[in-house]
Amino acid sequence: MQVIVSLLNMQSHQIQEEAVLSQFQEARNRVLAISSIHELLYRSESFAGIVLTDYARQLAPGLVSFYGLGSRVAVSVDGDGNKLELERAVPFGMLLNELVSNACKHAFPAPRTGTVLIRVEPEDELLYSP
Repeated sequence: MQVIVSLLNMQSHQIQEEAVLSQFQEARNRVLAISSIHELLYRSESFAGIVLTDYARQLAPGLVSFYGLGSRVAVSVDGDGNKLELERAVPFGMLLNELVSNACKHAFPAPRTGTVLIRVEPEDELLYSP
């Protein structure tokens, strides 16, 4: 997957149109999100799954930096060492990528500062209001 990311990066240097460049960059970030899941999985003690907070701590700061917000936007990840198996980790990664990317694109116009807070909780601990 890193090869695909590299190919998208190389191709993006030749794109002049801003809308097309943005699409290439978003595709690159999506592939990178999936690649990060596999990287964490292979580095873990078990191939059973990834620790969600570890994944969020790896992905979110990279996206904030990618959008040029590193000096204005902090990332805070809260939660336990909850694990998610690979089949569910990839969709989770894609969702987290989209949420953080949208926050970076829309929630922090210059010169606004702030924090992207990611909280990972097991489903049975979530509070539901009827």
